[in-house]
Amino acid sequence: MLQGLNHGYAVVPVDYLLSGEAKFSAAITDVKAAIRFIKVNAAQYNLNPDKIALWGTSRGGNLAALAGTTSGTNNRYDISLGNAKFG
Repeated sequence: MLQGLNHGYAVVPVDYLLSGEAKFSAAITDVKAAIRFIKVNAAQYNLNPDKIALWGTSRGGNLAALAGTTSGTNNRYDISLGNAKFG
């Protein structure tokens, strides 16, 4: 559910696999898939696909940092999730 639209921003909660559910890189793969999904569907939700910020606490903060520092390095991640166009 998108929140904050009346204030000029949208909040998109991202669900990801936990370490007890899948091996390492599954969670960051899910986050990167969500980013690709948001980019490819930005027009539908009236969002700017070039202005995406990530935020989180604890595990979410780690995933936000990991997504930022691995931008453009998708050789270890399944880019077929979300939309491969925005790898």
